[in-house]
Amino acid sequence: MLRSSGKLVAIGGALSLLVFGCATGVDTAATGGATATGGVTATGGSPGTGGGLGTGGAAVGTGGVGSGSGGASVASTGGAGGSAALPGTGGAVTMVGSGGASSSGSGGISVVPNYTDDFESDTAGQVAKTWITDPDPAVAGMPGMWLVAADGAGKVFEEQTQYSSLSLAVGGNVNWTDLKVETRVKVVSSSSTSSARITLAGRYQDAKNYFLLELTLDGKIKLRVRANGSSSDIATNDSKTRVPLTVGSWVTVGLSISGPATAPVVAATLGGTPVTFSTLTPQPGPASGGIALGVTDAVVAFDDVHVTLP
Repeated sequence: MLRSSGKLVAIGGALSLLVFGCATGVDTAATGGATATGGVTATGGSPGTGGGLGTGGAAVGTGGVGSGSGGASVASTGGAGGSAALPGTGGAVTMVGSGGASSSGSGGISVVPNYTDDFESDTAGQVAKTWITDPDPAVAGMPGMWLVAADGAGKVFEEQTQYSSLSLAVGGNVNWTDLKVETRVKVVSSSSTSSARITLAGRYQDAKNYFLLELTLDGKIKLRVRANGSSSDIATNDSKTRVPLTVGSWVTVGLSISGPATAPVVAATLGGTPVTFSTLTPQPGPASGGIALGVTDAVVAFDDVHVTLP
């Protein structure tokens, strides 16, 4: 089980709920719901009062739009104005009846990818607020060893324990389709440089369905897909073009996915430069999903995660 902001989620199951918005890990595209029309005065009664104000965005906004209108007052003495709920972009919003005022949704993540997280508003020693992490296999009940840590004058999100299997931190919006995810990564340490890997995933639905980039310490880059639990290679960079990673140094890695689920276009960048692949073999995979950071056989820090359209 995974823990994020007090809610337990199974990382191996369908990723129906990902993250809560926060001060830094927010999507700038989230907007309030549309204005509702005022409640109609009940016949023979006093004007109905408005519904309550919305409580802000839900954990993951689905980007629904449209106009909701306040319910008419009940035809009785002193009938109260009705209210109508409308999911606004970035989260559920409750509209008020009388007076036609509306509350603003907040904290949701838009279906249009425009997201960033630099972890500066998170607390060191805790899991980043907008991420769900793998459980720690060594300690029962622990939400993994993905913790926010100090790094110079700033903060990073770090997988602090070296595991021989893939350890993931998942975020974003399960409804994202075409996207580019980019992040800075730094290998802090590894006792097994031959098997150490950094993973960057997109269209993440669950542990069995997502596209991914794998980067090894010798500079080998693989584009792959997991579909229904089976992994297939899409492309591997040529050995002559590989740039080995340096322990303790930062490098920027990017993964982009666009197009239909049957044959999407998958690409990679390293240090802001497109990675060249001699052969690309398109593979079917999920049509939409969130993002994930992953580590195998190493301690790795991540910072400045950005998600945009490709």
